[in-house]
Amino acid sequence: MDEAIAYFLEQGDPVLQRIIPGVDLEPHTSSGDVFQDLISCIVDQQIHYRSRKVYFKKVQRVIGQEQITPRAILAKSDADFLAQKMAARKVQTIVSAAHTWEEKDYGQLDWFSLPEEAVREQLESMQGVSRWTSDMILLYTLEHPDICPLDDFRFKKYFPVAYDLETSSDWRKDMVQITEEWAPYRSTATRYLLTWGKQLQKRP
Repeated sequence: MDEAIAYFLEQGDPVLQRIIPGVDLEPHTSSGDVFQDLISCIVDQQIHYRSRKVYFKKVQRVIGQEQITPRAILAKSDADFLAQKMAARKVQTIVSAAHTWEEKDYGQLDWFSLPEEAVREQLESMQGVSRWTSDMILLYTLEHPDICPLDDFRFKKYFPVAYDLETSSDWRKDMVQITEEWAPYRSTATRYLLTWGKQLQKRP
């Protein structure tokens, strides 16, 4: 299946046709835990699959356990988190997320069965949760096949380089048009592009 998707993407996009053969996709296994990954996005501005997890680890340290749950967060005071030199706004956001998760009983939702827009609606209704965050959850946690995180820092960094759009003042519009051609496999195309960019940075 992966080879078939790669072939589809290569046939529809000459840039991906050049990139894909030289890219070994990084292995990825979902945590399966929407709340924990949500907190990672809030505190580190990166989902923990791809970040140094600085503040994510601080939250784990404060609650005294590896799995981050709403109840574990709510059992601690704001001062406990602030003592770890976490910004007050981040603390307020994760506490608010924990309250909302409990009040709306989100833990009982079958997130993996929800359609994309339903996931976005639930997540983005929460304080401090942006479309980028819902993109990360859909792409990495729920592993939806057709997600393209246009607002992702690394995506926006590598895309204009790959498509030679760095000098174009309207490259965002070009980016939208190009990525629409990746459907219905935008998630796989995104992973190829991000892995390619990471490999490019490592070259001497």
